[in-house]
Amino acid sequence: MNNFRQFVSIERIESLKAGLLGGFAGTIAFLVTAAIDGLTIARSELPFQWMSDPETLLNLVLAIAIAGASGFLFGVTYRYVIRRDLNPHLNSGAVLAFGLVRGFAQVDATLSGGFEGTASLLAMVVIVLESIVLFAVAGRMLDWAMERDWIKPFDAD
Repeated sequence: MNNFRQFVSIERIESLKAGLLGGFAGTIAFLVTAAIDGLTIARSELPFQWMSDPETLLNLVLAIAIAGASGFLFGVTYRYVIRRDLNPHLNSGAVLAFGLVRGFAQVDATLSGGFEGTASLLAMVVIVLESIVLFAVAGRMLDWAMERDWIKPFDAD
C-alpha cells in the first residue's frame, strides 16, 4: 500500500510540473500570437488600446487566464498520452486535438456573433491556427523538458 501511495504522489508531482510548464508555455505562445495578430492581421491602430479601456483589459486578462488553464490541462494530459512511446503521431495528434477543439470552440463563438464574409473567414482560420500554435509550443516545451529528465513521462509499468 505504501508503494502505491508513493507512486501516486510521484505521479501527481510530475503531472503538476507538466501542467505548470504547459500553462507557462501556452500563456507565452498566446501572448506572442495575440501580439502578432494585433499588430499585423488585425492592423490595430492602437495596439496598446487595452491600457486605456478597462473592458478590453478585462477581456485580455480573461483570455490570458484561459490560455494558461488550457496549457495546464494540455500539459497534464500530454504527459499521459505520450508516455514513453516514440510514436510522433501521438505527439502531433494530441497537439491537433487540443488545438482544433479550442480553435473550433472560438470559431463557434465568433459565428454566433454573425459572419461577415472573407475577412471573417480569414479571422477564423487565424483563430484556429493560433490555438494549434499554442499547443504545439507547449508540446515542444514538454518534450524538451522530458528529454532532459526535468519532467518524467508517465510510466504505467
